Amino acid sequence: MHDHIDQVFCRFSKKLARCDAFTLPTTCKLIIEAYTPKLEVQHLDEVYDFKRFCVDGDGTQCIMVLA
Repeated sequence: MHDHIDQVFCRFSKKLARCDAFTLPTTCKLIIEAYTPKLEVQHLDEVYDFKRFCVDGDGTQCIMVLA
């Protein structure tokens, strides 16, 4: 999976080196054009404060186990 993500960013980097992307819509268009199969691009207006979620009330880091 990590190799796949690296490949996506590599292709986007190469596309960005050849094209200007001064706006968010243009950047999204370049991301979509850079890789096959076509990627879905979504702009997030807000994101959850995951760091705050992971810090216990006394300031210690909680332990999360991913199954």
